[in-house]
Amino acid sequence: MIQAGYLLPHPPIIIPEVGGDRAYDAQDTIKAMEEVASQIKDLEPETIIVITPHGPSFTDAMALYSDPSLKGHLGAFNHPELTLEKENDEELLDELIFTCFEKNIPVTRIDDSLVQRFSLSRDLDHGVQVPLYFIDQVYRDYKVVCISYGFLSSDELYRLGMVIKESITQVGRKAVVIASGDLSHRLKDDGPYTFHPDGDKFDRQILSLLQEGRFEEVIEMNEGLCKNAGECGKRSIDVLLGTLDGYQVDIRQHSYEGPFGVGYGVVGFTNPQADANQVRLHRIQEMKVKRLQDQRAQEDLYVQLARRAIEAFVKDQKKIEVPDLGPDDLRTQRAGTFVSIKTGGGLRGCMGTISGTEINLGEEIIANAIKAATGDPRFPEIEEDELDDLTITVDVLGDPEPVGAMDQLDPQNYGVIVTKDYRRGLLLPDLDGIDTAYEQVTIALNKAGIEENEDYTIERFKVVRHY
Repeated sequence: MIQAGYLLPHPPIIIPEVGGDRAYDAQDTIKAMEEVASQIKDLEPETIIVITPHGPSFTDAMALYSDPSLKGHLGAFNHPELTLEKENDEELLDELIFTCFEKNIPVTRIDDSLVQRFSLSRDLDHGVQVPLYFIDQVYRDYKVVCISYGFLSSDELYRLGMVIKESITQVGRKAVVIASGDLSHRLKDDGPYTFHPDGDKFDRQILSLLQEGRFEEVIEMNEGLCKNAGECGKRSIDVLLGTLDGYQVDIRQHSYEGPFGVGYGVVGFTNPQADANQVRLHRIQEMKVKRLQDQRAQEDLYVQLARRAIEAFVKDQKKIEVPDLGPDDLRTQRAGTFVSIKTGGGLRGCMGTISGTEINLGEEIIANAIKAATGDPRFPEIEEDELDDLTITVDVLGDPEPVGAMDQLDPQNYGVIVTKDYRRGLLLPDLDGIDTAYEQVTIALNKAGIEENEDYTIERFKVVRHY
């Protein structure tokens, strides 16, 4: 049975040995973590399940740590002597993986083959270590299951939570679930990201929705708001809420503060009682369908063309023709375009051209839409059952212009092209997580295989983004 669930932050600075005197700038958070640890001690769970945003992550699957003994240390924060070692609950892990496969929820084990293939670390990350540090001060008699979330859609993450709940019941465990995650990282300019007004808005909104038990609205929160906030806890929360599907719970916000430019929220979901009125998945799916229908109704003709091209090719391996109706420039203009495809879990494909390579703009969009859906080497080809969930944008590139210095760039408004001999790298403007010109240029250089100390040229360009 699930005894309780908690949203817990994971800044290493709140551990006294790491943060020293600075730790007490987050005194409310430390006190709340100690309160939660005391509650967990009283519950005496056999297993604690931790969902972390900082372990190995994949675009198309959740990753589960599978070693019999799970270990970690805080060497990355200058304290390698702070170690953690826990026994993995292998029976619960096996049941969880089996049930996920039965219900078509993509998961993978972090085992020898995966570690070698992707050069992964087997060590538990600080998203696991920080919450368990506080629990271990008062209670240690438990096993763990540690899950690193994948970039799946929110409703898929919610369904994973439901499977966790089912697996716990199947093996007869007393269990506590921890969603490890900080809230906005953009509360101040001196935080890890630049300030954004949506940071505070996101924190207030998600904490209010959680406190009021409006879990469906948490799952369907605006993706743009989440992106602007620079949060890292939303997907962990999605999984946690899935474990509480069908339960009425007592909800308490133990603390919230943001002393270092990052929001730390401690929220408890305790005393779960079965309640048929709290079976929420069907309501979440209905809200998702309506959102996608509304989104499609507002798509402009460029995006409609890209969507039709993707659907025809994925379903029937057919390439559509440029329609006679629609903007004249689809048939008369030539320009480079990029087609970006996202799902609720994040980017699903993006391919394009710097300048026009087809006979007209319409053909350019069709060709790049098909490449984005089936030819982006970072992702598997899009399958037919994904088509209804896709969000598509089309960028039409303006002519590039040379720039003489980095301060002439603006990653929110200009894309960048770096060139050295035959090597060329491009990055579009206004991308998630790209906040500075230096970051933008560095990524473009890496894409092109150009070293920073080489004599390369920089160009910038505008785009017209179609939604």
